[in-house]
Amino acid sequence: MINEINVEETKKRLDNDEIVLVDVREKSEKNYADIGGIHIPLAEFADRYKELEEYKDNKDIVIYCRSGARSGQAAMFMKRNGFDNVFNMRGGINEWADKVNSDIKAY
Repeated sequence: MINEINVEETKKRLDNDEIVLVDVREKSEKNYADIGGIHIPLAEFADRYKELEEYKDNKDIVIYCRSGARSGQAAMFMKRNGFDNVFNMRGGINEWADKVNSDIKAY
């Protein structure tokens, strides 16, 4: 089972520096609409997820994509590889654009 977090809680926790945000979208998507975070495209995730090892025991990791599907895959992968502090941001950047910041472009 993957832990999930909604966009409002993500924003609150991000503002309080309580989480690490990870974007698993492609570079072109990040260039189109960006809310920050460490960028590790899903296609590179299996080779690069260990870059997040430093956060394994001291911060929750919230993964996002466009809608929540790819980030869910990445969160599941991390959970299978020993990370318990991982959350999928439900609804992705499109829900962020709808509920948190309308300046962000949904697509």
